[in-house]
Amino acid sequence: MMFSIPDKPKICPVCGAEPSLPQSDDPNEIRMRCGGGGGPDPQFARWSLWLDEVLTFKQMVVWDKGPMGMGWHYRRSYETVLVAHKGQTCNWYDDTKKVENVIRPHTLGIRKIIPNGAQHPTEKSWQLAAHFIKLHSKEGDTILDPFMGHGSTGEACVRLGRNFIGIELDETFYNESQRRIAEAQLQVQMPI
Repeated sequence: MMFSIPDKPKICPVCGAEPSLPQSDDPNEIRMRCGGGGGPDPQFARWSLWLDEVLTFKQMVVWDKGPMGMGWHYRRSYETVLVAHKGQTCNWYDDTKKVENVIRPHTLGIRKIIPNGAQHPTEKSWQLAAHFIKLHSKEGDTILDPFMGHGSTGEACVRLGRNFIGIELDETFYNESQRRIAEAQLQVQMPI
């Protein structure tokens, strides 16, 4: 499946990011990487439909990042994670029967990130990626991250013994992810 992005990308009015997913020419549909600030356009619903065109949509997981501090009106203190798989069944490597579709603050070693100017606008901790990687893969499997950003999924793969394929359009973020993954490889090779 191919999606086209206009030559001159529109800018998200919430976070200033360029588009990372296809969009229509309707100016009301300028919702990008940040999800449009939790506005009237539920991106996760559209993305789940897109996923179903090439994969099988499994579940939406909510990452509750905890209180975001002071702000104007409602502050979106969560992000959605869409889980999809290829093939008939979704790999599942957890036998605790305690996995929920909400990741609550201060659980699983996952910390809240409020990006600063030097970070990716949708920065994630490697621990968040590791949570899903452990649930759906085993050591030696290959993980694909088509929106690599700063490479948190790649770092998690290195730490967990998985192979990694990452795709990132922005050269600055790509270079940062390369540095981050190389640093993680050094830490794995020389444990403290």
